[in-house]
Amino acid sequence: MSQTVQSNINTVNTLHIFYVNIQSIRKHFDDLSIFINNSNLYYNVIILSEVWIFPDEVDRYRIPGYNMLLQPRLSDRSGGVIIYLEETLHYSYQLVDLQTAQAVQVNLSVCVDNSTIQMSIFGVYRDYRVKFSDF
Repeated sequence: MSQTVQSNINTVNTLHIFYVNIQSIRKHFDDLSIFINNSNLYYNVIILSEVWIFPDEVDRYRIPGYNMLLQPRLSDRSGGVIIYLEETLHYSYQLVDLQTAQAVQVNLSVCVDNSTIQMSIFGVYRDYRVKFSDF
């Protein structure tokens, strides 16, 4: 199943993206929060794979100042992807749940030096039990 939401263009000077395979946000959310709060960079986009949560748990893992997009792995506890987006960013997104993977696609439109740049960012978790050739 996929969903799409459209927004407007945003102006940015830099775009910082952070990715980590968190292997359970339940277990490592405090570590993630400490890292983000102590980082010298402000991350506009945070991508987490293997979040291991279900939709009814999302409110426990919100980060102030960010919108949260979750594509859980509904068939199993492991897997799933979260993308946190700075609240001021304008984007559209699509959530994708396949038998072999979960993905969140974010399409950003940002204005840099009076030019609009469009980019797509993907957060993907591929089930480790699935051969790469079958993915």
